[in-house]
Amino acid sequence: MKSRHFFTILKGIFFSFILLSFFVGCSKKDEVEEILTKPAVAAFSFSPVTPTTSDEVTFTNESTNADSYQWSADGTSFSSTDENPTFTFDTAGDYEVKLVATNATGSNEIMKTITVTDGGGNNNPCSLPECYVESTSTVTSGFTTTITYGYTVVNGTKMLSSITAPTAIGNIVTSIQYDAQGKRLKDESKLNDALQSYIEYEYSNGDKNVKGSNYDASGTLTGYTLEEYNTDMRLVRSESYTAAGVLTGYVVFSDFLNSTGSFPKLVQTYDANGAIAQTDVHTYENCNLKSTVSTDGTGTVIGELDNTIDTDGLLRTSVATVYAQGFAISSTTQYVYDCD
Repeated sequence: MKSRHFFTILKGIFFSFILLSFFVGCSKKDEVEEILTKPAVAAFSFSPVTPTTSDEVTFTNESTNADSYQWSADGTSFSSTDENPTFTFDTAGDYEVKLVATNATGSNEIMKTITVTDGGGNNNPCSLPECYVESTSTVTSGFTTTITYGYTVVNGTKMLSSITAPTAIGNIVTSIQYDAQGKRLKDESKLNDALQSYIEYEYSNGDKNVKGSNYDASGTLTGYTLEEYNTDMRLVRSESYTAAGVLTGYVVFSDFLNSTGSFPKLVQTYDANGAIAQTDVHTYENCNLKSTVSTDGTGTVIGELDNTIDTDGLLRTSVATVYAQGFAISSTTQYVYDCD
C-alpha cells in the first residue's frame, strides 16, 4: 500500500510538472510572437556630433525590433547594410543621413541632418585664386604653339567657351555651348570658320551617365563615348565606341584625392579586350596636378609630366617627356592667367 501511494504521489508531481511546463512554454511563445509582430522602429546616433571633413563618423544603431538595416546619405557614396557603419564626408556641408530599419512586419525610417565643417589639410576644398587660363605656350623642338581660351558666364558661373589652336593652314577654334543651367550641350570645331566636326552630349541617370556623339562636318556619326559618374559626380569610367557600337577601349579613374572636385590619383587605360594599355599615376599639390608617371602594359615608363605650382596655387610650368624607341622628346608649357 505504501508503495502504491508513493507512485500515486510521483504521478501527481509528474503531471503537475508537465502542466507547469506547458503554461511556461506558452508564455514564452507568446512573448516571442509578440516581439516578432512588433513594428520596427528606426533610431540612431552618431559621433562626433560636429564632424569635420577629416573625421570618420561612427553611426550607432539604436533601432528596436529590427533585423536588417539600410543607411544612405544624399550627395555622397555612403551606402551600407552594416548595423553600425562608419563614413568620412569629403566635403563640408549639411547632409541628410537616412536609416531604414526592417523586420518581417515592414520598415521604418528616420533622417538626421549632419553638419560637416572644413577639417583642413587635403580634406578641405582648395582655396585657389579666382584666376582662369588665358593662354598656354608650348615649346617643342624649338617650335612654339600658343593656345588661347575664351570664357562666358552661364547661370552666374564663368565657363570655358572657346579654345583656339593654330595649325599650318589656319586656326582651329573649338566652341562650347551650354544650356541655361550650365550643362554642356555641344562642341564645334572649325578651321578658318569651316566646320570640321562636332560633339553632342546626352545625359541620363541624374546626369551620372553622359553620351558624347562625334560627327564629321557632314553630320555623319563617327563614334561616341560613354562616361559614368559616381554619386559624388566624379568621372569614374569612360568608354569609346565606333559608330557601329563596337567598343574600342575604356579608361578607369580611381583612388581620388580626398577633396572637392575630380582628382584621380590612378588612371588606367584598357584596350577593347580588357588588357591594360597604359597606367597614369598622378600626384597633386593644392588641387593642381603636380606630376604624372605613365607606364605601358608591361610596366615600362613611357612618359613623365612635372608641373611647377607657384605660391598662389597656380600651375605655371609643365614639362612633358615622352620616351619612345630609346629617345626622349620633351616639351615645356607656360601658363598665363587673367589675374596676372
